[in-house]
Amino acid sequence: MPCPFSKLAQPSGLCTLVTLGTISLHEVDITNERFLTTSACMLVPHALYYNIFKNGEQIQNTLGEKAAPLVTFLTFLLFGLQIFGWSLWYTDLPTDEPKLYSAGALVAIGLLLNLITILKTGPYAVCYGSKLGCDVPSNESFPLSVVAHPVHIGSLLLFSGIALLNSDLYWKEVTCLLLIQLTAYVARVEMERNDKAPQSPKASSKKAISMKKITKEEEEEPQSEEEKDEKSLSSSKQPAVMKKNLGRSTTPGKKKK
Repeated sequence: MPCPFSKLAQPSGLCTLVTLGTISLHEVDITNERFLTTSACMLVPHALYYNIFKNGEQIQNTLGEKAAPLVTFLTFLLFGLQIFGWSLWYTDLPTDEPKLYSAGALVAIGLLLNLITILKTGPYAVCYGSKLGCDVPSNESFPLSVVAHPVHIGSLLLFSGIALLNSDLYWKEVTCLLLIQLTAYVARVEMERNDKAPQSPKASSKKAISMKKITKEEEEEPQSEEEKDEKSLSSSKQPAVMKKNLGRSTTPGKKKK
């Protein structure tokens, strides 16, 4: 049985500990209405992605061909919801020019990275379209040839730039919110990697045995009525023949003169 605290040793667990420590250190009021609203705006999209990733087949069976377009529309809508949550902390542009330019560069790079990825792979690919029955071809061109998760990295760069624009007056709250956003993305990366991880030999052997049973059952053709009657007739004759042979073997032979 795995240790219940083993999750804390993973990247998402470490990010959670850092986030909680930062909130405690700066005494951030997490019950504040604006803080709760922004947190909800950031976490609701990740909850949708998790549900799609884990229950994509059920969603596809329920919605049919409309599943992928509907989920893609909700994905972009919730991305705008995240930006709205960050905008609640905006008061004015930073007076520090290096900070302002850094924020602008992060926003531009993040948007560009997301846009290039969507153009190269298609909108369904970035919304777990493969889990909804869509044919998503593999793509190894830029930016996938450079980074493993360009959409996640681009989104984090974008939100980091927005956080810099809002960090003059509410830098404590904004820092904690950015850590919450980082933790959610790290958890999604772990979820995707665990889905692609190779199975243990025991699990793979069980899967192979079950697949063999299914294949054997599919290969067996249903018998016709005549074949069933012949089989039952032969099985009924078999005990009589065995009894007759048994009787012959037990009858004493004639003595020679």
